[in-house]
Amino acid sequence: MPRVSALVVTWNSASDITACVNAALSQEVDGGLEVVVVDNASADETVSLLREISDPRLRLIALDSNTGYAEGNNRALAESSGELVLLLNPDCVMSDGCVAELVGHLERSPGVAAAAALLRNADGSVQTFARRDLTLPSIWWDLTDIGRRWDERVRDQRGRRWRRYAAEFEAGIDSPLAVDCPAAACLVLWRTLVRKRLFDPGLPLFFNDGDLYARLRNRGYLIEVTPAASASHIGGTSHRQLPNSRKRAEFVWSMRQYVSRHWSGRRCAALWVLLMVDVITATLRAPFSRRRRRALLAHARGTLGGLGLPGGAVPWLSGVPGPRRRVGLLRARLRRQFRDGLRSLARRTRRRRVLIRLRLGAWVNRSHLDVTIHPSANIASDVLVEQPSGQSGRLLIGPRARIQRGVILRLWGGELVLGHAVDVRSGSCLTVKGQLHLAPRVTIGRNVGVHADSQMTWGFGVTVGEGSLIIDSEHTSDGTAVPVLDQPIVIRPVSIGACTFIGAGAVITAGVSIGAGAVIGARSVVTADVAERTIALGAPARAVGKTGPGVIAE
Repeated sequence: MPRVSALVVTWNSASDITACVNAALSQEVDGGLEVVVVDNASADETVSLLREISDPRLRLIALDSNTGYAEGNNRALAESSGELVLLLNPDCVMSDGCVAELVGHLERSPGVAAAAALLRNADGSVQTFARRDLTLPSIWWDLTDIGRRWDERVRDQRGRRWRRYAAEFEAGIDSPLAVDCPAAACLVLWRTLVRKRLFDPGLPLFFNDGDLYARLRNRGYLIEVTPAASASHIGGTSHRQLPNSRKRAEFVWSMRQYVSRHWSGRRCAALWVLLMVDVITATLRAPFSRRRRRALLAHARGTLGGLGLPGGAVPWLSGVPGPRRRVGLLRARLRRQFRDGLRSLARRTRRRRVLIRLRLGAWVNRSHLDVTIHPSANIASDVLVEQPSGQSGRLLIGPRARIQRGVILRLWGGELVLGHAVDVRSGSCLTVKGQLHLAPRVTIGRNVGVHADSQMTWGFGVTVGEGSLIIDSEHTSDGTAVPVLDQPIVIRPVSIGACTFIGAGAVITAGVSIGAGAVIGARSVVTADVAERTIALGAPARAVGKTGPGVIAE
């Protein structure tokens, strides 16, 4: 089984595919590499050129019809078996060592879901291929004709440059850069994060990569550009063959489908109005611009087609539903938005009650309190928060956090920060007299008591089992141990590495450092530093010696 599976989807790519596949097959990767090519019914010599490449690592799947870029990659993913997936465009030629650099960066960087190579033009210059996620202003300044021309002539392309990370790329990227949406022309990601479906088939050509990145970011992962890996990229060789009006219709329709999955109904309606303004302005300008008349009319017809209005061009791959079907979809969307609105109102009400209680208690006790609770947090009705007088504190509960019934948060100074997508289960108690920082996607099980007297930092993806007790530091007074929850004298923070799992009933005692990838078994007691890739089992757990890269305890 190869370690890396390169997925390539082609459509009339005869001029580029040979160089792309040969460069991929020449990459040296630990564990091996396979190339799976799905051809979407090309009318040129793409299939015959691929069959001339006699390499057992190359697999060709020739389809009878064009299923689109998204479904083609899904088919290639199903036919591949690598632990890591390399998305590769047929007009992209990787430099030597590109895949090895991308794979190495993912292995060294817990929390990074995908690593993209630095794309270059044919002359060696760097492409600004990354995009920030869509906003209404960025759509207006970069994706509409009137807004883009206004941005060029009046604003010195500030909107376009901001969306495309132009300042970061022009300054030179010397270290990995976290971005929202890099081009999926040469990108490696973990198979376990996409499972059986890589892209949404409802976005056959455009915005399918943006939807994938949004799903990864919502789970707390990062997508980074790795400058140590580079590839030559032409860009757009397949969809340049399309008529401008049908390509614009496909682009607008896919953009609307994408934002409907991630935006509120109000913002989607505002986008519809903005695109209509673009249609009207392009139509009015066409008679007065002899040089650009045809392009403006194609732009207007394509935008109308993407909006599903009469007189517009037909999207190339996306099937626009008829009037009756669209009415049914609109009803279903309105019902879903109504339910989501009621749930959001309930969340905001509970959140407002907790904030009022916190601020009122801080005012009565004459103490400073800086509180931030994300609107998406689902807070139980009986949460108890204490803030004694004379102490300053800060409470930050991360996005999509769910604080279940019975949770008690005692802020006795310092700050409590629960990271991205935190789920604090019922019966828990978090007590802070110093600082507590929990990384993205932390899950704290039932009946967990977490105490932080100084600074407790947890790594990426930590899971704490039910009934665990975490003790933050070692406390001494004149050589005599004192209770942890009282009179801290010497502060020694706990550092628990990335991807750690701590079993139910475990006790983590004073000053313990646990390495990345460790597993601490249920009902275990850990009393010493544990190296990386450690497995600790038993009650209590004790180190018995080194085996391979880590320490095995029993």
